[in-house]
Amino acid sequence: SGMTEVLARKAKEKEVAAFKATLPRAHPIFTTLEELPPSPSNQSQILYNALQKRHGNTLTVIAEYWRKAPFSFLGSVLEPRAYSEIYRKAGASVIAINVDPLTGGCPHEDIAQMVTEQEAARTEDVSAPIPIIASDVVVDPVQISRAKLAGAAGTA
Repeated sequence: SGMTEVLARKAKEKEVAAFKATLPRAHPIFTTLEELPPSPSNQSQILYNALQKRHGNTLTVIAEYWRKAPFSFLGSVLEPRAYSEIYRKAGASVIAINVDPLTGGCPHEDIAQMVTEQEAARTEDVSAPIPIIASDVVVDPVQISRAKLAGAAGTA
């Protein structure tokens, strides 16, 4: 509903402001932020190509990874890098990691782990690497910078 979206955005703005207040101005997030292209969605060509890739009459699948409900058990079963391999081998074109603390609960380190696994698989798996994106309610470019520093190909 409209009210829920407004409240979610306000909560996210408060969360991001608190996060930014903890960082020194020389933090790499701010340096990366200055290097970002002037696109509000920060869509990368790699991500775009992955979503356009089709094999015959197949679907393009974006796999989602969460640590909180409805899939809160995932983080306690296997490490993120194991899910990265599972999702790739199952045919996912992209992996979206929900980094919103209220809904997805994944730390940005999960992005880094999955990106590392995808890059390591490059030599042995022709489908690797697939892009990893940060799924979040984006209200500030700092979130895009933070995701990029963790290795994400984009944000959604």
